[in-house]
Amino acid sequence: MCANKMLSRQCPPESLSESVRKQWEGPAEQLVRYLLLTNEVPLESPIAGTSGFAEEFAARGPRDSRGRSLRDFASLSSQDPQAVLEILVATKPGLPVQWKEFVRDANPAPGSRPLAGISHQN
Repeated sequence: MCANKMLSRQCPPESLSESVRKQWEGPAEQLVRYLLLTNEVPLESPIAGTSGFAEEFAARGPRDSRGRSLRDFASLSSQDPQAVLEILVATKPGLPVQWKEFVRDANPAPGSRPLAGISHQN
């Protein structure tokens, strides 16, 4: 049966019957909620360590030409997603060419219009 082949990726999901699909969806939904800590009690204050690991971890990160590392981002502001993409392209070999083109195109010459949704600051 196709449902048994799902685990070995021999059966496309769209070929499952409605009842088999529902059998998989419930547990999958529960797993995703568990992994995302959906029903956990919110923390009342930040968690802080004393071992110095966070500082050492951030110091070891590969850096782009501007000295930035992905390990420097503890929380993201509205400008950070563009910086993260720039750092990835500069420090991670083998990324798709389209990513490099996007970074190049997202940093327009002065006076030109920026891409929608991307904030540019000097």
